[in-house]
Amino acid sequence: AIGFFLLMFLPPLAAALVSALGTPIFLPRTLIGLLAPAYLAAAFGLATLDRRAFAAAAAALALVFGVNLGEALARPPYEPWDEVAETIRAGMRPGDEVWAYPNHFQLPLRAALGPDASIVAVPAPYPALEAEGVRQTGSPGVVTLTPEAAARWRAARRVPDQATIWLVRRGHRIHDPTGAVFRIIAGGRRAETVREWRDLDVVALRPPR
Repeated sequence: AIGFFLLMFLPPLAAALVSALGTPIFLPRTLIGLLAPAYLAAAFGLATLDRRAFAAAAAALALVFGVNLGEALARPPYEPWDEVAETIRAGMRPGDEVWAYPNHFQLPLRAALGPDASIVAVPAPYPALEAEGVRQTGSPGVVTLTPEAAARWRAARRVPDQATIWLVRRGHRIHDPTGAVFRIIAGGRRAETVREWRDLDVVALRPPR
């Protein structure tokens, strides 16, 4: 009993403490291992039931898992990168640039656009272990920018005056809730949200008039 208690509660408490004091790691991918002791505890509980109660509990669990499975199957793709690529291809012209922010979304975007696609990872290609910024996601290679870091990065980035920047963002409501970093990255260009999927969007940063 004590072992199960420690397995189920010690890791999330430790993850919360590390997240509060240092790198954020209180994430599903770091806590998924807790499902094993949780399922074992449920199995031990079911094993103590008589046959009728066991059948009722099993039916309830099957119903819950069935509903969750149905919702998962009916839900649209969380990150439809093929649609993102189609949107960019439809509007992109020679000389335009594709930017991905945060930087690790350069990887699925390149897979969708093709291996020869030129994609600028903002602020640096993944894994950006040495790049200036904040590690909000819990991965040392994924960098989000402060306004000050964004200003320094944008000042060093030269873009042809007539080019359109196709900025692909994900999670900007979390990474940049005030929009300050976005405005700095835009650098005075006209921003047009071309298409949006949940917390993923494509923004065309067009030349100023």
